[in-house]
Amino acid sequence: MVKVLIVGDKSIESRGLKSTLESFGYEVPYVTSSNKEAVEKALEIKPDLILIDIVKGDIDSIGTASKIKKLDIPVIFLTAHSKEIKIEKIKLKEPHGFIVKPYDPLELKYAIELAIYKKQMKNELNECINNEFLGNIVENIPNMIFIKSVDNLQFEMVNKAGEDLLGHSREELLGKTDYDFFPKDEADFFTQKDREVLQNKKLLDIPEEIIETKNLGLKEYYTPRKFLFLTRKVILNISLVYPKTSPN
Repeated sequence: MVKVLIVGDKSIESRGLKSTLESFGYEVPYVTSSNKEAVEKALEIKPDLILIDIVKGDIDSIGTASKIKKLDIPVIFLTAHSKEIKIEKIKLKEPHGFIVKPYDPLELKYAIELAIYKKQMKNELNECINNEFLGNIVENIPNMIFIKSVDNLQFEMVNKAGEDLLGHSREELLGKTDYDFFPKDEADFFTQKDREVLQNKKLLDIPEEIIETKNLGLKEYYTPRKFLFLTRKVILNISLVYPKTSPN
């Protein structure tokens, strides 16, 4: 059974939210109005998801999400005060959902199911990437290898050679897209080629690709891209990048 921890004031509304979640078959072991206690209970209960109800003027709840994020637990924000909350500030916390009250119970249910599903897919992906033997090979190969997710083309894995080439650490790269690091025309080109790979489901040979690197400037690379199934559920776009002078 999916466990959901609710962070919000202990009002009739919060009790109603608890009842709604329980009617969908979720377990709600605790409701807390304390941001500090929310982190403590997350460690104790180990919920599958945390629902944070941002009451008026309570920006601390957004800060709490940063601490919870380190626990790798999906977070959904719920608020009736969207105009008073800085959306850009919320986006930095990378929540799995943001719902404005009054909410449709089914909309909330779908948001929770989607957040749980994404977390499961992330776990499956990590199992594949963290295979020790293959991981060591990929990490130490002298050419850049990266993996992007299918749905949003975010970087899911990059090896050390990729960090060196792009001039960004994997902490900076993971969860981001080409548009976060490259000029728009380059990012548009990369995205177009990624989509071609995903649509055709076969190797796309790119004999020449100009990449603007952070430390090395503009460089030409040979970039074959491969559509790869890692598990029955996780589908990824994997690419190998190496200097154009040595494509073989």
